[in-house]
Amino acid sequence: LWAALRGTNSEEDRWLYVRALSADPNPARAKQLLEASVAGWLPPNVATELPGMVGDEPVHAAQAYGFVAAHWPRLAKQAGSGVVGARAWLLPGAADGFSERAAADRLREDQRRLAGPTGAAPAETVAAAIEARTALREREAERLGASLASWSPAR
Repeated sequence: LWAALRGTNSEEDRWLYVRALSADPNPARAKQLLEASVAGWLPPNVATELPGMVGDEPVHAAQAYGFVAAHWPRLAKQAGSGVVGARAWLLPGAADGFSERAAADRLREDQRRLAGPTGAAPAETVAAAIEARTALREREAERLGASLASWSPAR
């Protein structure tokens, strides 16, 4: 997939390869993919969306979020400040895999510091979704635990 990603000139294929690579549960390969977003060989639209795609996988959410925060200046410059507001969605996009209330609070704070007032709405949208997942998990924890205790894979 890496060779195909680096070798393609097709926008559609590029998105296909990036989506497949971002689903890999291996943290070392996730790091490699995140680093590709600032390496300069991916088009800006793909490079700036990539950390959010990696962060969609809950196992990589913290890694993707930390990467965006650490590389904010470079990613923000690539994203630009156009009408679609890609810059304002960098950090919220990487945080979408979280499901802890503290992560929602951290997102609001970090977004305020990094993106300023223009980033408030995207951060609030994602923070509210994180809080909804937290509330659902808390509300259903007992019932879910009982269901999972009696579950076995289909044979």
